[in-house]
Amino acid sequence: MSTKPIVRIACDAMQFFEIDLPDGVDPETYADSDETRAQFADLVSSLETIN
Repeated sequence: MSTKPIVRIACDAMQFFEIDLPDGVDPETYADSDETRAQFADLVSSLETIN
């Protein structure tokens, strides 16, 4: 069984999200990338439409 690293980022004091890392990327570099920011912005936006 293969375990992939995940990135955990706190968007604010009450919300935590986890995403799968693409294969072969550096977690710290990926966490600070525009791609990750866009992915988390989509997650936060989807929560705002639910609430």
